[in-house]
Amino acid sequence: MGSSEKKRILLASCSVDLVAELGRALGPDVRLLTLSKEDTLSREVVHGVDLVIMDLSDDDAVALRIAQFITEGSPSCMVFHVGNSEPSEEVRLNYPEIRPLPIPVDHSYLRGVIDSANHDRARIRSLSSEKSRIRLLYDLSSALLKVTSHRHIAKALEETLPQILDASMILLTFPTRTVPIGYFYTAEGVGELKMKALRTHLEDAWDVLRPDAKVRWEWINSLGNGRPGRNEHRLRATSFTTAPISIGSETEGFLTFLPMREHGHDEGFLQTFFVLADLLSVLVHNLRLKERLEQRATHDGLTGLLNRQTLIEQLERECRRSQRYQTPVSVVMLDIDHFKRVNDEHGHQAGDEALRRTADIIRRSIREMDIAGRCGGEEFVVVLPNTELEGAMIWAQRLRVLIETVELAHGDIKFYITASMGVAHATGTSSITDSMIARADAALYEAKNQGRNRVVAAREAL
Repeated sequence: MGSSEKKRILLASCSVDLVAELGRALGPDVRLLTLSKEDTLSREVVHGVDLVIMDLSDDDAVALRIAQFITEGSPSCMVFHVGNSEPSEEVRLNYPEIRPLPIPVDHSYLRGVIDSANHDRARIRSLSSEKSRIRLLYDLSSALLKVTSHRHIAKALEETLPQILDASMILLTFPTRTVPIGYFYTAEGVGELKMKALRTHLEDAWDVLRPDAKVRWEWINSLGNGRPGRNEHRLRATSFTTAPISIGSETEGFLTFLPMREHGHDEGFLQTFFVLADLLSVLVHNLRLKERLEQRATHDGLTGLLNRQTLIEQLERECRRSQRYQTPVSVVMLDIDHFKRVNDEHGHQAGDEALRRTADIIRRSIREMDIAGRCGGEEFVVVLPNTELEGAMIWAQRLRVLIETVELAHGDIKFYITASMGVAHATGTSSITDSMIARADAALYEAKNQGRNRVVAAREAL
């Protein structure tokens, strides 16, 4: 309760003379509320009361009526009783801290009691606010533990983050990613001036923390809705507060907020903000480890294409789809010609470069729906869904020409390679994975027998 607010004293069953006396002695800073046996009682009457004085000389009816409301609505207020009789056992059970108030009343003592109650109430409100913030942090950390990819971060943040941060804008960004916005919240309009101040702020922060990585910031304009927010003309780059989202010593992104209040927040709030940034840093670090583990489990370490096991699983999926919808699917099996000679003449590092460049050519040549993998040694397989034999042959011939015309280099060594390919095609019931691989392999073998650097179509499935 602020110092400008009146203190509230509830006088229950007190005499008119006592009410008048206290009103004169305590002055305009105190609001006296009177309650008799005939008055209606409600939570609104009792809520926020700093002090209760009750006269027990008549009976305990009023005291017992307000006991529950005092406990629920004003847990920090003090309770006094006046009168010649001692409180009954039932009253003491409801008010274990009840004290006698001698008559005549010591007004200076009473003022001290009121100030003490007011201080206790402020402390309780502060503790309650801190408890609520800790609970929200717990809920948020629990939600972040369930996040399995970057695209799920926003969902975990949207329900709790605006409640924790009293902000008019919150932005989680990863500037070097294809999709740089991890989370965005705004409580008001976002005009051109706000976007300009935000961009300057983030550019300055990035230049300090990641001068090695240049990024483009045009995507910030997509955050605006054209409606200027409150006091937007006063905004500067320094109006925003940012914490880095880091993995080790490398900054991956920023958690940035614009305070709702013009003069920012206290130290406790800022500590909460930086704890949030640390939580997100741990999450991003774990997601990167997860991505690397998944990459190693499903991809070939040298070329970055799918490994054999994953490629076969993907081919089986396409074969099932072909059977279900009666659509075509084609497989191209590719082998670098005389690959052993490349290793023997130029060294194994040159051979690795040949494999990497071949994989790059394949990667640039396929559609988004196509599947490419390295199946061991110098052998690659490409799955072409919804592709008839004729289309697969045209694609394979184009790939063969690209491979033979690209100059490869390792150090001072320059060399060329060629590739032989076998193409198998199937539709519907004939699209069995083992059969397609076997027929494509047989066609590849035939291409090598015919002199290499050529494409051969497999025989139709029986």
